[in-house]
Amino acid sequence: MSRDSFIHNPDPGSVIAGSSETEANQSDVSEKYLVVGLNNEWNLDKCPVMTRLPIKGRDIFGYSFQSRLPVEEIQFVDASQKGYARRFYPQYNLDSYTSFLYFLEGDETCGEGINWKIKSPADGTQIGLYFEPSKRTAVFEPGPLNPNYDMPKLKEDLTTADDVHGVGTLYNIDDPISTASKIFLMAGSPAAKIFIGIVHPAPYLILFLLALWSGKVAPIQIDVGIYQPVMNTEWLVVALIYLLVTLPIYFDVKDNMSEVYEIFAFGSKIRGRTRKALRIQSSAIIVMLNLLQPLFALGVSFYWALCLSENVFLNVVLNILALEFVSGLDDQVVDKFIHLYYKNASISLMISDITYNMDDEKEFWLESNSSRAMVTLALKEDIPNEMRWDLLTSSSKGLGLLGKMEDGRTCVSSFELDIFVFGPNSSQGNEDIIEKGGIILTEITNTAWRHSLGPKQRGLFLKHYPGLAALKPWEGNMNISGAELWSWHEHFITYIVNNNPVTSLNASYNHFSDDAIILMCEKLKGNKKLQSLRLCGCLMTNDGAIAFSKLLRCNSVLRDCWLTHIVGISDSGAFALASALTEGDDANHTLLTLHMAGTSVSDECKKKCIDLTNGRMIFEGSNITNYIREN
Repeated sequence: MSRDSFIHNPDPGSVIAGSSETEANQSDVSEKYLVVGLNNEWNLDKCPVMTRLPIKGRDIFGYSFQSRLPVEEIQFVDASQKGYARRFYPQYNLDSYTSFLYFLEGDETCGEGINWKIKSPADGTQIGLYFEPSKRTAVFEPGPLNPNYDMPKLKEDLTTADDVHGVGTLYNIDDPISTASKIFLMAGSPAAKIFIGIVHPAPYLILFLLALWSGKVAPIQIDVGIYQPVMNTEWLVVALIYLLVTLPIYFDVKDNMSEVYEIFAFGSKIRGRTRKALRIQSSAIIVMLNLLQPLFALGVSFYWALCLSENVFLNVVLNILALEFVSGLDDQVVDKFIHLYYKNASISLMISDITYNMDDEKEFWLESNSSRAMVTLALKEDIPNEMRWDLLTSSSKGLGLLGKMEDGRTCVSSFELDIFVFGPNSSQGNEDIIEKGGIILTEITNTAWRHSLGPKQRGLFLKHYPGLAALKPWEGNMNISGAELWSWHEHFITYIVNNNPVTSLNASYNHFSDDAIILMCEKLKGNKKLQSLRLCGCLMTNDGAIAFSKLLRCNSVLRDCWLTHIVGISDSGAFALASALTEGDDANHTLLTLHMAGTSVSDECKKKCIDLTNGRMIFEGSNITNYIREN
């Protein structure tokens, strides 16, 4: 990092005028923080000091400066410590001057070169910096310093996969679903476990009732006796049929049963014998009982073939095959259920705090054919589920969760496990998102983010972990309606929209005040991709409507906008919007519709706006029809 001597004169706007009482309170506080890196200045003696903002109950520091470089790179440094003994740098890197980020603490070497990058749209742009050490947050906003700035109030215990030394991987819901995927799906989704747990035992009940009928009712209705063949070759045919039916069942049961045993052992190593372990093991038992159904059916069909065929050879053959068909009915129902409700879903396994029975660095990984970094990277890739299981359990090419060393020692004694199921049609996992979203977001792949999460789940991530959610790909329609977002979420929304191919933004029914709307409109002026914008039901007033009118004058890409059910917009706001669509050289002639039903605009004003805009402003459902009829 360059620390050439280039003197930076602190901007006078960084000092906030206040009462003598406020100044006295500030003079008693020993906390003092520097902004380093402005204009490439890293000499601490020449870096400006941040001002404590007079916000009751909050330790927020601020500084305002005018940009001189296209990209300013900065860090914050505790001035009460010697040199860079306590520096603050971003946990995640959003290259935008409107970013909000968590930060990490470092020292002389830790954090070196990891800077916030503040992009300035033009030389001399005023930018306000806000820094709250106790909450690990920093915000950059265009404009002068606001002494009453409301810092975001997010979870203080942001935990990521790196924090817990974890390894994450995503199981795909394959078709047909594999044994491991089905077990982990049931362990992660109570709804799936209940349904599958009811359907899979159904053939047992059918076979039991048929066996009961065979013993009590069949002797009354038909002649029960051992089949007497006419030709000896009939026994040969029966033997061949049984062989061809039995062999696939045997191989299938043997292969899948070994996988069930492994997953059962996997569950037994989860630390503390928690409910997660019990869910995995009970799900494994359900799958194991399902695997044994064909063998039970084979035994019943053997009795039917020998004793209930009424001495007709064709009945012998049909009795053998009929019950095997019954034993597979539940699998078809379960596969249809999973395909219907969990299509494109993913099962996230987060394994953390692995306890090895030896020094993993000096013994385990030295004997392994791979490395921790390679295994961790491979588990994040889109690979077959069988390979994924090997990477988790194998001692030669994976984490060794179920493996043994060459001398017979078990590699791993215990670990922590979190299971999350995400799908477009599933609301399961909301509590997990709120509690452990930081872990999930650092492990979930971009493919799973695009296809396995529904709008509600993405909205929850954005609400509670916006700094991480903003790093994920957002494309096409960004629907965060009703996500209960607040004004400070505007930082992330505009960052996402301006840095992703988002063509439609539905941010309706959130708690956005005029301040947020004004900032959002300012930052979207240069957007060349957004065609549809919905801000229905927000807390906007005429001030926000006026800011929106300025956005319309600068943006020729928007085609449809919705500002419905906003009671704070009255006649003055509506006239400002109508003027933006009709008056001046910069009037917007490309917007097709501006929906404003449910506002406080008077009937007289509505008619004037409709006439001025040739029906482009729509206040009621029949607005266009009435306009055409009257004109």
